[in-house]
Amino acid sequence: MFRFRKLYVDLVTADGTVCVAYLARLHVLGVRTTHAGVEIYGADGKREVIRARALSHRLDAARGEIVLSLDVPGGPFVLTQGAVHGPWAPSGPSPCRGLSWRVLAARTAAHARWLGAEGRELHGLGYADWVEIERPTRLLRLSRLRWGRVHLPDATVVFNAVHLRSGESWQRSACWSAGGPIESTGLSMAFHAGQLDLAWRGRRVRIEPVRTLHAGEPIDPSRFPGAIERLVSNAITGPAEEERCLGRARWLEESSAAHGWALHETVRFGAAASGRSQAELGQEARS
Repeated sequence: MFRFRKLYVDLVTADGTVCVAYLARLHVLGVRTTHAGVEIYGADGKREVIRARALSHRLDAARGEIVLSLDVPGGPFVLTQGAVHGPWAPSGPSPCRGLSWRVLAARTAAHARWLGAEGRELHGLGYADWVEIERPTRLLRLSRLRWGRVHLPDATVVFNAVHLRSGESWQRSACWSAGGPIESTGLSMAFHAGQLDLAWRGRRVRIEPVRTLHAGEPIDPSRFPGAIERLVSNAITGPAEEERCLGRARWLEESSAAHGWALHETVRFGAAASGRSQAELGQEARS
């Protein structure tokens, strides 16, 4: 009766330009809809949201290649990713009943291009994952989700933490360096002075803020310009608030000054997304 599937891919260039593209399919009571788009966050702080129509996508696990082709104004838009660090499926049970998440490629050599008159192109490091939801999001009883990926010069780190209204939590992280992913179910996240520190398995990464890419409702008029579309989407999701950020990351225990780009996001659901004071939200972010 309900099924939501989403392919998420991103790319960050050397100058900090961020490109996010996605293809989502929703099946509710026999009705199937497709939603796709591209979001560009320029190094100058400009946000560009482009609605799209899906043309095709290819996930070639054997070759480590992901290709997403979308029909956009001035398009088509094609994002190609070649895996440097490959897939990862977190061990154990899913975060909650009806929700599953897996990494398709933790680190990729990514190339995005528009084939229209402008001939725009972006090159950088990318990431891709896949989400499936078997129940309306508002029925999953989510309180907070924190997700991120870090591309350091010598390693890749991916983390995800899901908190439920019951007080239960699920968290997984994985680190790729010379070999395959090393997974951990213990991850400490500490926010202070705008920084995010990650600690696990005796290692620590500090993510220093560069800029907030988007803060507010995930179902906003830029992504969902139609009032009816927003109404239906909000009915499925319920109240939600997101903060997507770009940062510079480095190992804390090493003297090297080498940095890498990090994307991380916090999404609050239900009561956590409405009626909270800034002081309450700040205290929650430090927990």
